[in-house]
Amino acid sequence: MIANFGVKVIIEKKRVMMKRIWLGFMLIIYFVSFLLFSENKFNEVDFTKLSGLDGNAQGPHILIADNVNLRVFAACVNSSSVAMIDAKTDKVSVIPVSTRMPRRLRVQGATVNPISGELIIAGQNSIIVVDPKNLKSRTITLNTDYPSVAVDEKTGNIFAVVRLSSDLEIVKSGSDKAVYIKYGHKEADV
Repeated sequence: MIANFGVKVIIEKKRVMMKRIWLGFMLIIYFVSFLLFSENKFNEVDFTKLSGLDGNAQGPHILIADNVNLRVFAACVNSSSVAMIDAKTDKVSVIPVSTRMPRRLRVQGATVNPISGELIIAGQNSIIVVDPKNLKSRTITLNTDYPSVAVDEKTGNIFAVVRLSSDLEIVKSGSDKAVYIKYGHKEADV
């Protein structure tokens, strides 16, 4: 009786396995026939052309809000420009930058300087400073690549940092030169 039960279990397992194989085979045939014989058409909608804008980028976009000046900045990976939306006037401005945005651009790599209203972006071995008042940008060269930036709200100094490292670079407010700080140095050494 026990041996007969064991044989039934083995037969049932084989039957379930054959059903799964047959179902997988049928799904493959269905999808292949759908792809080969389908008459579906895909349309591309380009909102930049519909809006009359000249786009040169690919996603993903990140949005950075400037709550003080009521503006929103849109930056895009591999783009050589930043879009600024002014909530007071509903005007959209495209501000060129001298280098393309890095592939690894994330929200922690962009911030707004609350003192000057400038957009600060961590570029490739650089910091990109976008001036919304003059619709221009400048690039500050760094010693190494830092994916994150922060701004001191009191002084306007820019800090470029990277996770798991105690080294950083500081750009003093109003300067276009970065100062590299190795772990263990004090600000007096700078």
